[in-house]
Amino acid sequence: MQDLGTQSRCGFLEHPAPSSGGELSKLNAPNRRTGRNQLPRVRSKPINQFCGFANESGLIFASSSLPASCDKLRLLGICPLWSQLFRVKSSMKRIPSSVFQFQSQRSRTLILTVIVFFLNYGSTTLAQTNPYVPIDGFIAPFRSIELSSDEAGSIAELAVEEGDVIKAGATVAKLDDRVQELQVEIAQELAQTTSQLIAANQLLEKRKEISRRLIELKSKGHASQSEIIRAEMELSIAHAKVLAAQEEKAVREIELRRAEVQLDRRTVSAPFDGIVAKIHRREGEFLSPLHPEVATIIQVDKLLASFAIMSEQLDEFAMGKEYTIRLENGSLVEGTVHRIGVETDSQSGTVEIKLLIENPSLNLRSGESCSLSF
Repeated sequence: MQDLGTQSRCGFLEHPAPSSGGELSKLNAPNRRTGRNQLPRVRSKPINQFCGFANESGLIFASSSLPASCDKLRLLGICPLWSQLFRVKSSMKRIPSSVFQFQSQRSRTLILTVIVFFLNYGSTTLAQTNPYVPIDGFIAPFRSIELSSDEAGSIAELAVEEGDVIKAGATVAKLDDRVQELQVEIAQELAQTTSQLIAANQLLEKRKEISRRLIELKSKGHASQSEIIRAEMELSIAHAKVLAAQEEKAVREIELRRAEVQLDRRTVSAPFDGIVAKIHRREGEFLSPLHPEVATIIQVDKLLASFAIMSEQLDEFAMGKEYTIRLENGSLVEGTVHRIGVETDSQSGTVEIKLLIENPSLNLRSGESCSLSF
């Protein structure tokens, strides 16, 4: 391999290789007419275009082991050896490097994929079918919500910070509510107005008095029947005006309550006892219908430990049954089966179960890993 050369380009054979060392000696001898040896010359091609020799049975030589380039390739004596080792003929053809690299990469990817699949499948199956091997899981909050506002507007006040323990109904944030406060004041004034109802009642009383006197005059022959009919009609109109004033007052009271509700909606409150896990918006930021989140609230006085159990092991679990859970720090806690999944994962063949862990002192943290042995 000393005569391969060290030029900047590399060539490959285009002729059948000799079958013996004698043929190699003849080819290597100088030509009588030209004075040059008869070793076939090769065409120079960039090394990234070819990667080796191959025949119909497959690759027998790769150019990655060659120097950067060569002018004359003196491998004809070894080609028969390669042919015997690989049981192929010595006639060769060039393989583009793109084809070789693509096939090699595809083969490596396929082999690695198969190995990783069987390793993961074997470890998961062994861990979850062996009763002596603990099943890994994780701890999650009992409840977690993205506290949002159904009103658009800028945040005027943020009443909590991350890590604060809050009670149900506590104020988390307030939106700018100056317009809503004015609407409440207007609604209060309208609801308190009784002038229309008072005027309607007074008119009704007068119509009643006029109707009573006309009836007396008619009994004495001093009033006609048409006057009596007109008085009764006006009395009916007065009754209707009183009812309209009462209804108007009721509507204004409802408007007042609506304005108060709209004002209350400018305040974002906690729906349950929990901890502020994350603040999404702060004072001055705008809440829109697309991004209404204010903070993340989690309930951690109760925790849920989630595990993936093989479907054939579900008979070991029942609602309300207690199990011992080992936490990440090595401590042990008791958990009660809170929920058993209704679906089996088609890929892993597992079912999710959740165990309820009481955490009144808030010492346990969500997000940590845990294990279950049964």
